[in-house]
Amino acid sequence: MNDTKDNYFTHLTSDAGMYIGKPYRHVKEKFEGRLMRLIKIIEGEKHRKFIEVDFAKRNASITYCFDTDGNCATAFIHFYDPAGADWYIDYLNKYSDHYCPRKKYWRINPQYHIKLHETESGVDFYGYIKEAEESCHLPVNTESIDFNYLIKQLFKSFGESHPQVALRYKDFPLSCYSSECIEVIFEKNRSLIAYFFDKNKMLKSTCLYLYKPSDVDLFLDFLQCYADSYDYMKKHWVINVCFLLTVNQLDGGTYFNCRKSVDC
Repeated sequence: MNDTKDNYFTHLTSDAGMYIGKPYRHVKEKFEGRLMRLIKIIEGEKHRKFIEVDFAKRNASITYCFDTDGNCATAFIHFYDPAGADWYIDYLNKYSDHYCPRKKYWRINPQYHIKLHETESGVDFYGYIKEAEESCHLPVNTESIDFNYLIKQLFKSFGESHPQVALRYKDFPLSCYSSECIEVIFEKNRSLIAYFFDKNKMLKSTCLYLYKPSDVDLFLDFLQCYADSYDYMKKHWVINVCFLLTVNQLDGGTYFNCRKSVDC
């Protein structure tokens, strides 16, 4: 991606966000002289207004959506060329503060988020001011499950051999024990971690399985706050700089796989 595209996307991101909360007349006056469409939708006694502004040089449009009080609530960015959406995702991954994979939004700043919106005709992005519940928070009411403890068990044994890992967990119940894999049961935390070894009997990867689907959701919330970052294109979290965590959906449930980055 070149600097020109980055500049275009920076301006689009700014134009989508800076008018949220502004009244209809203010937004309309700001874009006088530009090609725009004024849209009004009537649903019973409710009247909703939209202003669609063309940004031809950026090969995109922004649609400002107004609430029933006449203030801009959200702003949709639409790219005329599907490749523009891919480039914009690259841009957001590069410049945003954070990406939340479960809710599919990028945090541009603490107040302003941009969310991926998939439709039958393609992909749009809409900017909005976050609600209080969107803020990053650690899970509550977890019934004593300790995610900090579990995630440390995922990567603390990297660099160790099969005998060393076996010794570390000798007092834990095991569901599987072989030269290639040791599965350790963490009863208090309603989970199982599998430790996989290479032909030299050195740990090569780990895998976390949470028994309850509700714990999976809580763990995803936990990762949103705990992880260093999330790579949208490669679909993994970065933990403590060197460890990569991915999610796999299988018939038996959801699994979190951990491996060490080749750069560490």
